[in-house]
Amino acid sequence: SVEEDLASSIRGDLIHFSEEALIRTHLSGCEQPTPMHLGPVPHENSGWGAILETLAERAPWMKRDDAIAFHRVRDMIGTTPEKWRLWLDDETGIPQGGRLGRMLDSDLELHDVAPIHSEWCVGLDGVDPALLSLPENKRYMSFRGRVDRVDEVLGLEQFKDENCTEVIPLDLKLNSTLKANRLVIIRDVKTVDGAKDNGKDEKHKQSIFTDLQLALYARAWEVFNPGDRVIGVGITTVGKETIHRVEIDPQFSSYLAEHNIGEQTNHTHLHYRLPAESLPAHSNPFRAWMRERLTTAFRVEDSARSGNIPPNPSIACNHCPVANACPSSKAGDNLV
Repeated sequence: SVEEDLASSIRGDLIHFSEEALIRTHLSGCEQPTPMHLGPVPHENSGWGAILETLAERAPWMKRDDAIAFHRVRDMIGTTPEKWRLWLDDETGIPQGGRLGRMLDSDLELHDVAPIHSEWCVGLDGVDPALLSLPENKRYMSFRGRVDRVDEVLGLEQFKDENCTEVIPLDLKLNSTLKANRLVIIRDVKTVDGAKDNGKDEKHKQSIFTDLQLALYARAWEVFNPGDRVIGVGITTVGKETIHRVEIDPQFSSYLAEHNIGEQTNHTHLHYRLPAESLPAHSNPFRAWMRERLTTAFRVEDSARSGNIPPNPSIACNHCPVANACPSSKAGDNLV
């Protein structure tokens, strides 16, 4: 039978694989940037079919009859293992439902963005790493990662110029007249369960104020795609409902207020400005946030190079090969 319950990483992987299948299906039928609801996904259940085919390939446990499989199959697609097996044998259809069915509906509601990449990688799978730097020095950081989803914002033609081929500067004033080839949103997909599935934006706030990932992804995209400007980043949480949150560059907030691009936030707007900038500040706080997160990444790298690597005890300590020699692993054991 399935171990006590599926590991959260396995469930998370299925969400990612399913989202990737949706975007792949969409891009295969679009020659130019197109919102998902105007592409092939909603026609003849193409999107739902892509999700089911992905699960058939990636989740053999769904055919089992134990209680955990029953619960997770119902949670993921709103049916039972018995009906799932019938679908695998081409004996019956499965109506759209469950967590993944709601994720599909939520994706189709993003009318003003066009998906342009899923699982975009940099520094992986034979792709060169992105060389990230700060304007005031010539030092570079070699960055590797994988971005869950990249969208192009449609409209706002007054801010675009397809002839832009230079990397957008990291530091910009709030009302800069600099145009861009494309305006882009970077999204990271997270699965939420249990008490954390409460509809609040803790993960999104954490991605802005604590984590480095989204900011580095954003700058890596700009470096790898000269002329593109990232004007939004955010966490998509997939739980009882799917919520696409996006932190928007304040220069574009008023223009995007009525656009269906996700639940817009402004956490960076009052918290960030350029180093040593006096008040009133004229710098773009979203760009200043990207700079601050990149600065923090350089500090982390410096600390690691100097041998100062603070332990971060967690349940992962149970699987660490040097746990017996680490005085902090005891704290990790207590978190099980």
